[in-house]
Amino acid sequence: MTRLLSYSEISRAMTCQAQWDFTYGGHLAGSALKKKAVAPILSEGKAWGAAVAAYHAAGTGQAAIDAMDAQLHEDGERMRTFGLWSSDYHNEMRMHLLRLLNHYFSICKDFVLDYEGLEKELIVPIPSRSGKRASSRYKLLSYLDGTRDRWLIEFKLRSTLTAVEQLQLNRQIRIYAWAYWQHTGRKPIGVEVHERWNEAPKPPRILKSGRPSHAKDQLCTAQAYKDGCSEHGEVMVAETYDHLNQRRWQQVVPIIFRDGELEEAGRELVSAAKLIQQLDSGELFPVRNSRPQNCRGCAFKEICPSPDNDLVDVLFERVPAKRERSDEPTVRRTAP
Repeated sequence: MTRLLSYSEISRAMTCQAQWDFTYGGHLAGSALKKKAVAPILSEGKAWGAAVAAYHAAGTGQAAIDAMDAQLHEDGERMRTFGLWSSDYHNEMRMHLLRLLNHYFSICKDFVLDYEGLEKELIVPIPSRSGKRASSRYKLLSYLDGTRDRWLIEFKLRSTLTAVEQLQLNRQIRIYAWAYWQHTGRKPIGVEVHERWNEAPKPPRILKSGRPSHAKDQLCTAQAYKDGCSEHGEVMVAETYDHLNQRRWQQVVPIIFRDGELEEAGRELVSAAKLIQQLDSGELFPVRNSRPQNCRGCAFKEICPSPDNDLVDVLFERVPAKRERSDEPTVRRTAP
């Protein structure tokens, strides 16, 4: 039976083996677990990625909105299954994403994605332990947001824009690039990471006196601030305008791969597959790596110390361990 690995699974196994086990292994809880509710940031991130990829492939805002709505509908159907769907919440998220898209369309750099690589799922064999041939069991499942002229394109929606130095260290983009190389036979030049801050501009702040605020922390564009001052006959403060004008709503970071870097990613996958094989078989007992940065946003923190069956069944859907799934359907990835 083919055993599919994803970057998300590898990352969890490397971060906290207990988190990996609750999601994929099933040893600690008696089965693998899937959160009944879709986390807002994951739902927004998937819808955003689908929307902007469609926009740059088709060149129309309507294509972006259609792709966004399709992804939100998919997540909504899962929520309905467990009686967790809220029309108000769904509409609020949709309107927020529409405001983001409207601003994105007005300031983004125009380019066209290749249809061949748009929202593409890649399944390629991982090298065997010797590295001399492909594994007959382990395969890597990857997703590409898009490709353009031998560049991979990744779209991300972030609560804050990532420091360029941190993006340079990201392993996911290298693993996806390795998969693209194995699938097509063409080595990508690099990856362009397109990050969008998960905030949309608001109107200029108006004080109770009816005058526009000159606060530098207001969430409006420099042009909106200038127009607001003009409309109210107020003298614009240059320092405030300059500060607002320097605010970064999104960024594009190109990362070029050095010689041998993708080969190294392939060797990392061999090690990752070996670790997961040992966890899958029970040869290794999952270690709980309790650290604030690991536990703060973990879906399993309520059950991690001692999985209580009643609480588990309230919060999670029980699914087969990944090693027991045959020809499992694939779904759009979650944010790393």
